Amino acid sequence: MNRINKAIRSCAVVTLGCVLVLVGCNVRPKTPKIEGSSGPIEVLEVNPGDADEVAAVTAVETARGRYHATLVELAEYYNSIGDVQKGVWASRELKNLEKAQEFAWGGITTPPPPSTQPTGEEPKETLLIENVVDARTEYCKVVDQLAEYYEKKGEDFKAYVIHTMQARFHPEETFLYLLRVELPPKSLEPVEIIPKANELYDRAVKLYREGSTLPAIADYPKQRRALRMFLRLVRQYPSSTRIALAAFYIGEIYKEYFREHYLAVLWYDRALTWDPYVPKPVRFQMAVQYDFNLEDKPKALELYKASLKFEPFYSDNVRYAKQRIDELEYRLKYRKSPNQEAPVEAPKQEELRQEAPVETPKQEEPAEGL
Repeated sequence: MNRINKAIRSCAVVTLGCVLVLVGCNVRPKTPKIEGSSGPIEVLEVNPGDADEVAAVTAVETARGRYHATLVELAEYYNSIGDVQKGVWASRELKNLEKAQEFAWGGITTPPPPSTQPTGEEPKETLLIENVVDARTEYCKVVDQLAEYYEKKGEDFKAYVIHTMQARFHPEETFLYLLRVELPPKSLEPVEIIPKANELYDRAVKLYREGSTLPAIADYPKQRRALRMFLRLVRQYPSSTRIALAAFYIGEIYKEYFREHYLAVLWYDRALTWDPYVPKPVRFQMAVQYDFNLEDKPKALELYKASLKFEPFYSDNVRYAKQRIDELEYRLKYRKSPNQEAPVEAPKQEELRQEAPVETPKQEEPAEGL
């Protein structure tokens, strides 16, 4: 389990200064092409006379093969026990790895990945996850080392190819799988005013807002950085008065930019658990996720009603929640089929972000700097 916990801080694979800024769509940068060619590079040749390069590239390919094999085994395990959500996570992480490197290496022979069958006394799931985490950590490390090697050798094109490969590997598409590791405990209490936590929160919110200044256009690198900062705040300052607000924004980023609706709901739930009066439309956002993405209509109905009671200061949300409550109650009463339903249009994201003044002290967001 210690290996899984260490993975929270691992795999920061995008080297500073080499991040490719993509604004508007969460697309991966294109694999570079050799001058004069019509498409991206398909084979990157290794100098067989350079023992150091051969060793570094072989280490990357070996680690990549092992990482791939452990993810396949984990996905198969979840499929065999019917855990759909975790199976989706494993498959998504596998695709993330496959999309990171579009080219093959020439001039080396890569040994087959070692057996990753779990052995030990821990539950099979835990051992499979530890295999994935270990393999992921090793892969990230040796890719970093290869990029550094090419930089020191002055191999600018090859260094650029590796940095592009790093940028194509999305850290938000890697998972820890065990919820007790993926999320902090519900027992946290936001009782301390910690200046460093407040400063970190303010910087993260600033990045979040800078990354979503225009409708339908997002700066995904900024959203990733904001996500990491909010996560660091919760884990580094678990008693800070800002953890519930940070949890809300974590949910927002997962939901709005990375389409991780299940994780978003879990983080929204943490925000409410840590502070039932958190001054954000948490219940409404949870209701929308259960309604349209997680297909739990009774839960959505319950949360829409709760949002009217506890979050009455967001006029667009209130209007939509009332109409959706009527539709869901009618549907659940008469078991109306989905194709008969014509729900009203949900408030646009920029409208959801507009927050009306909070009238009660309990629901006001802490003042800046607290």
